[in-house]
Amino acid sequence: MKVAFKYGIAIGIALAGWDIWTNEYLYSTLMGRIPFIFQLSILLLGLFLGIWEDKKNQYANKITFGYATISGIKIAAIAALVFSMSSFIYYQKASYRFDEYSIRETLKVAKEKNASPDEMKKINEMITLTRAAENPSNKAKGALLVTAILGLLFSLIFAAILRNTEPQPLT
Repeated sequence: MKVAFKYGIAIGIALAGWDIWTNEYLYSTLMGRIPFIFQLSILLLGLFLGIWEDKKNQYANKITFGYATISGIKIAAIAALVFSMSSFIYYQKASYRFDEYSIRETLKVAKEKNASPDEMKKINEMITLTRAAENPSNKAKGALLVTAILGLLFSLIFAAILRNTEPQPLT
């Protein structure tokens, strides 16, 4: 469990740090999916190294598929909780700054272009949907679910790679 906490907390902090840094300094439509790819890389590297360290230290370099999977799931669960809590805390403070700025700019452009009442109604509906979707609790749930699901998936893959490949005697 010591390895799970060590790697889970490290992965969660790294994911949160990258998320905060990209939102504060790198937010741009030109970035595309680079932030997600980097976050996925952090998760993959941390899970692999955590299961590998668990195999070396706790299981004397011989780990079964089941124990490797459990090790990865523990790491992913802790990482998901840390990332989710940090996302909730961060987005309570920072998310609305960007959302409100975007909304103000959208309304400003619509007024400059003398948008029709129908267009303004559509813009207001989109603003309502944006505010509902971009709240901190939804961001935290998303961080928790995505990290946990991807962690489970890659735990299974890494467990298959790192398991003991020596044939077991039939008893």
